[in-house]
Amino acid sequence: VFFATFVNDVLHDNYIINTGFYVPFGVFIFVFAQAFVLSKRFSKAFITSESLNTELTELKTELEDKVVERTGELERSKNETEKLNELIKSLNENPDIEIILNKVHTFIQKNYGIDYYGLFVVNSNCGYLKPIHIPFPDFVQESDKELIMNIAVPVKNVKGAHALAYKAKKAIFFRNIKKSGITKEELFVIETGKLKSYLMIPLILQNEPIGFLDLFNIDKINLEKEDITRLSILGEHLAGIINGSNLYKKIQ
Repeated sequence: VFFATFVNDVLHDNYIINTGFYVPFGVFIFVFAQAFVLSKRFSKAFITSESLNTELTELKTELEDKVVERTGELERSKNETEKLNELIKSLNENPDIEIILNKVHTFIQKNYGIDYYGLFVVNSNCGYLKPIHIPFPDFVQESDKELIMNIAVPVKNVKGAHALAYKAKKAIFFRNIKKSGITKEELFVIETGKLKSYLMIPLILQNEPIGFLDLFNIDKINLEKEDITRLSILGEHLAGIINGSNLYKKIQ
């Protein structure tokens, strides 16, 4: 606009056209346009700054929440570890296997909501598991209890859940039990107990499984990786206790 008014004034001054002088109007429009553009840019920058401040505030709040959440998790983890240490210490106070298993049962029921367990000892020569102690659900018939207590679960040269845990030498957790890939003995126990979730913890001693602590529910078990790690540590201590008791010697 400013350029157009300038050309108009030059032509008018040289009597080429007869319009009048409009440069002052062109200058006014030029200055006004510059001011408008600058104000728009400042406005946009202010809005961007406000938006960034809001995002930073939200990010700060989110980070603070995460810190609080993580601190709570660490505190819970510390408390659970202390409870586990107290249990392990108490297990060494009395060598009676019944008392030990009752303490273990109370611990896992209170802290993990697991109602049932089974203790098995490995006969390494024959390659099978022998049930030692299983508190059955009330609906399991006496005849089935007797069959299960006399069952032998193979762990060598077969495809099965215990065989897999025996070979891997680490705990295996089935959040939802599938009836494929297990032995007929395991299937019988699962169907008789109407089990939904199953955790198999090999009792490792000198890098060899000497038994299993099976934890199971007729409802689903919700366990995190840290929970399984703690229960595996419990299994290692339980392996030492069982090995030192007359129970293991009798089984062998």
